[in-house]
Amino acid sequence: MPRRPAASLLDVRIPCGPGVDDVLAMRACAEAAAEVGLCIGTKTAGSMVLLPAVEVTRSLLRCLSPGMGRPASPSGESGSGVAAELMSRGADGLAISVVSSTQGRGEAFISALRARLLRFAGSSNRGQSEVQGATLQHRRSSVYLLVSRLLCDTTEAPGSFVAEFVHGFSDRYMDHNQSPSSGSAGSRPRCGDGGSSISITAVGDCLIATEELRGLVEEVLGKMQNYSCPVFLEEVGPLLQPTVERCLFARMGPMLWRHYATKLRERDGRFLRKTRALGDVSDKALLEALEVKPALYGGSTPSSSPKAKGKAEAMKRSSSWAFRDSARGDAAETGGTGESELLCDVVVPSHPYERAAASLQQVEAALQRGSTPQNGLEALLNSQLEMKACALEASCGRAELSSMDDTLPLFVFLLLRSQVRCPLACASFLQDSLTSDQRMDSEGRAVLLLESAATYIADEWDITELLGGGPSAEVVQG
Repeated sequence: MPRRPAASLLDVRIPCGPGVDDVLAMRACAEAAAEVGLCIGTKTAGSMVLLPAVEVTRSLLRCLSPGMGRPASPSGESGSGVAAELMSRGADGLAISVVSSTQGRGEAFISALRARLLRFAGSSNRGQSEVQGATLQHRRSSVYLLVSRLLCDTTEAPGSFVAEFVHGFSDRYMDHNQSPSSGSAGSRPRCGDGGSSISITAVGDCLIATEELRGLVEEVLGKMQNYSCPVFLEEVGPLLQPTVERCLFARMGPMLWRHYATKLRERDGRFLRKTRALGDVSDKALLEALEVKPALYGGSTPSSSPKAKGKAEAMKRSSSWAFRDSARGDAAETGGTGESELLCDVVVPSHPYERAAASLQQVEAALQRGSTPQNGLEALLNSQLEMKACALEASCGRAELSSMDDTLPLFVFLLLRSQVRCPLACASFLQDSLTSDQRMDSEGRAVLLLESAATYIADEWDITELLGGGPSAEVVQG
């Protein structure tokens, strides 16, 4: 048989550019290959062989049924494969070595690859950050959808585990509304404890399940071939733990919230009754009763403008609860919309800490809708940060929250003027999710502040005098 004459070869080294790591470089190769009609024949962590789609099909046919694949035509796609491999260029960073025949699609692949690498690297530091941020978000989305797909398939180990865990969780917690005791059906071995059975909380149960589920997902992904996995397996590793946690809590969130809300129902009920009763009390009266520093009241800056003075007086008289009452009254007069009052509230905040109060509401919203405990913690930390910023703004920079004696009374006011309904359930939920290190750090202090403020309102604060006394005030006080 006559030998095919050697074709001219392209042998090019393409620098990846700043900010492009090995994962981005391999993704650039895959995207460039798809653009010019090449498929991945074989692939490792740092190299891949690309073949025309027709060659891949013939290879599969020859494997499945020998003799079915038609012989390759010398004038067809033979000799048009491309080999790409990552190469280190020392201080200059990564480069990709591309070897291909001049008769195939090598030149088109090289052009497409250069464009992909240029896009990933960016033309400036700002462009580089934007590209990397967009690429990271793309990776997160791809891994999230991949894990979600696995958890929906009960024929695979991860999906079967989730289905059994959800059913068992409902039996352990939703029927009895209590944390399982040691030796009960709810006691599960914690990873790293030698299989010993220990008593755990509802959130702790889910966090342990997350670790077990991660191992099952890793096993399934490890068995996947490159052509059946929609993302590069190298990209999954650092994103797998938060993704598995996100997927599991999305399913468990409503049951978890009902568990904690039911457990703290009585105390949160007292908190809510007092909060609603104090809605008619002015902001100034509340701040004075809580012994908040007068410099932190806000809304007292003099102005020569009559319009500004009138606006400031309106801010002093109003509160978030007063706005809701006036909005309902306006709605009754205007056919149910109340739009004019709503627009006024957007322009004129009802009190200097309204931004922080709105941020605090996100804690409860995050836990109710099935977000991870970490998202709830971040919302809580952000609300307390906003409170400190609002305090600086209210005092025109003259006072700040530097001690717990200043912080706790103002946070109590913030909690009263927010629309949080179950703060003790939120605090218990978040407390159970903290690690031992987090309990001693800023996360633990933030949760303790929330629990202390809610406990003071629900169990310790006598508001009879603020409500003007009388039988109704005594009923609210309980």
